[in-house]
Amino acid sequence: AVIRDGLARVGKKITIKDEFAEIILHQKLFSKSELSQSELDKILEEQRRVGERGEELTLEHEKKYFKQKKWNYQEKNVRIVGKKNIRLGYDVESFLTKKSTLNYEGMGDKHIEVKRRNYDDFSFIISKNELKMGELLSNRKNEEYLIYFWNNLESNPTKPTKIIPFEQLKIKTC
Repeated sequence: AVIRDGLARVGKKITIKDEFAEIILHQKLFSKSELSQSELDKILEEQRRVGERGEELTLEHEKKYFKQKKWNYQEKNVRIVGKKNIRLGYDVESFLTKKSTLNYEGMGDKHIEVKRRNYDDFSFIISKNELKMGELLSNRKNEEYLIYFWNNLESNPTKPTKIIPFEQLKIKTC
């Protein structure tokens, strides 16, 4: 594989690296033919900010749910994991039931990939790794892989716009 400028070439096939896909989408949306380094830096910083906000909102949402249910263990142990290990393929580790606990690997039984938009758009990009992990984890007995989609973050939502079980995810490849 040859990787250059956000593209990966394997034989005759060229793919866009996941971290550059949204930048390219952003360029298409605004029909801009050039992109300076400072413009790219601003886009990446905004993506990081929006991403972190979506993860924080998901954590708050889960903790609030557990607090209402009086699931103290789950409230204390739900956490953002995607920053420590991006290869996990999800962002938040949580719990499905009151009896759920961290397993011997330190994992919960509810795996949440957070997708977010700062503006009113109902699409998102999902990586090959997220798809692979979603399939693997959702096929495990007594575990679930969910997409929490937060739309229009600037409106300060209190719950995800949509919670999508992996099995119900409708994917259009591009």
